[in-house]
Amino acid sequence: MSTDFRIVRERARLDPTWDVIRLIWDELATPYEADPRLDELTTGQRAIYALSWIRAEVMNGGFDQCLWNSTGRLLPTAAAGAHDLGLHELAAVFEAVLDCFDAPYPVDRGERQLALDRIEPGTWRQFDERYDDECARWPDGWDEVAARYIDEHPDEFFVPARDEEHAARALIESVRDKLDSGYRLRDETVARLRGLLDQAVDRSATAGSGAAAAEARTILDDPPFTARRAPWLRRGPDASPPA
Repeated sequence: MSTDFRIVRERARLDPTWDVIRLIWDELATPYEADPRLDELTTGQRAIYALSWIRAEVMNGGFDQCLWNSTGRLLPTAAAGAHDLGLHELAAVFEAVLDCFDAPYPVDRGERQLALDRIEPGTWRQFDERYDDECARWPDGWDEVAARYIDEHPDEFFVPARDEEHAARALIESVRDKLDSGYRLRDETVARLRGLLDQAVDRSATAGSGAAAAEARTILDDPPFTARRAPWLRRGPDASPPA
């Protein structure tokens, strides 16, 4: 099984915080069960992956839901990841939650649920509030916090394209991901997609083969992007959390 989930940088031009963990999200068995590949991720990949899961769960139903569901397995990883991203106050919130359990923290969902039955249910409300307060300290939001780390540590997330044709195809894949997301696109997003496809045409032409350029032109010649719809299916940090 592959443990190198780094991608070509051109693959992450639209939504880098999600794009750099997309393959990890789809491939790893966590949080439903242990997966040794979690420990083999780069520091940044592991941090953003775990924090994305915990963020989705806590925002949906608070720490009570997060700890009861499978996602609670990732809380220690998220605490370490918050430190790695420089979010030490957020890490302190996670660590305070972990301290509510007897050591070692029960990563197994069944064991954690038994432990939760012995903890006063109202315990978690204070941590929900502390979590919200910490998130409010990020003026540009979670995506900007994660994107800043990605920009400062590119080797943890990206590998160079083999050639210009490879780079062009990565740009096209990022566009197709957006088109397949199922959401109606805003005008500014459409403009960004057209810009990426234009870049793909230019880079493919530079490579000399032109195969990717032809594919990009086919997309550009489709009906307006705003009219395109796809099945309303999406796995990602904003999807419904696991049971």
